[in-house]
Amino acid sequence: MSDYNKHKQRTAVRNLRKYIQKALDNPKLESQILEIGDGICISKCI
Repeated sequence: MSDYNKHKQRTAVRNLRKYIQKALDNPKLESQILEIGDGICISKCI
């Protein structure tokens, strides 16, 4: 894997972690993380 691709992957992982944390911390959302494939976060408004 090239350095560019490694950087791109790290950026994507960092951004996904931020998104998941915001979804889990948002009191207006009910969120759950499912371990399907690479994982999926499902949220619904409450």
